[in-house]
Amino acid sequence: MTRLARKTAKTLRLFPGMLRKPAKALRWLLGARAAQVALIVLLLTVPTIALREIDGLLEKMYPPTVKTYPIVKTYPTVKKKFFGLNTETIINTETIIYSRLKSRKETARIVLWICSGGLVAFLLILHTPRAVELAEARAKENGGERRQAPRF
Repeated sequence: MTRLARKTAKTLRLFPGMLRKPAKALRWLLGARAAQVALIVLLLTVPTIALREIDGLLEKMYPPTVKTYPIVKTYPTVKKKFFGLNTETIINTETIIYSRLKSRKETARIVLWICSGGLVAFLLILHTPRAVELAEARAKENGGERRQAPRF
């Protein structure tokens, strides 16, 4: 098992106990600097830069395609006889433009936002052991007396 996997497994075991105590949860959310910075950077760059660049790349990758299909129509007439049937065949063409661009853009946006949220959540999870250690150290420092959470 890798070091990161062990750390994540340890963190997930600490998670329920930490959420039961508001002081630990507050210290966890306020102390996770990497997650806070990542959240701000992602909220600023994804809508302004990343989506525009991805849209440009997708427009190059998925240009609209034009397909022409023959349409065969048979009308009864008396002009031609074919195996005893009076028919006349007319072949027309129909042009259809297919574009996968819209669905690909939607998929790219969904994947990008899910990955961004996952990164922030993962950074918060990795900060959990440090937040628990700091909260326990502060509790020992205060001698077990209860303090109110700071008001904002």
